[in-house]
Amino acid sequence: MIKTVEIYFKDLTPETQAQIREEFGTSEKDENWDVFPIAVIDREEEEGEPVEKMQRVEDWKEFARHMQSYIQERTVGKYALAKGSNIDLMSISDLKICVWNVLKYALRAMNGRMKEHDIEKMAHYSQLAWTLSGRKAIGDEKVSA
Repeated sequence: MIKTVEIYFKDLTPETQAQIREEFGTSEKDENWDVFPIAVIDREEEEGEPVEKMQRVEDWKEFARHMQSYIQERTVGKYALAKGSNIDLMSISDLKICVWNVLKYALRAMNGRMKEHDIEKMAHYSQLAWTLSGRKAIGDEKVSA
């Protein structure tokens, strides 16, 4: 049996709420913290002892470290316009190309033809699309890249 606890912004102490607002330069009304939990803890119980099923934040930190190495080792040098340049061909790409590449690698995985590093490529193109969109969610409005 899995037990779930959702933690909302309102569940935090006033001091912690203030720290989060200050750190992210935001206000409670500018966020969706009243609708979505800021943390979810799932635990599966086996033989009377709770066992933590996933550590989402720690897993994300490990994945981020992995992606940092992947991008540095496999894309920065490969696509750099000049040695030591901060500008590369990927950074001047089009938003739609990034989304297309996420779909391309996801479809390859869905069709049982996934290759090594396809998951990293999906994550990298997702991050690049997010950056090119101005770090905004892409919705009904047009986002210029």
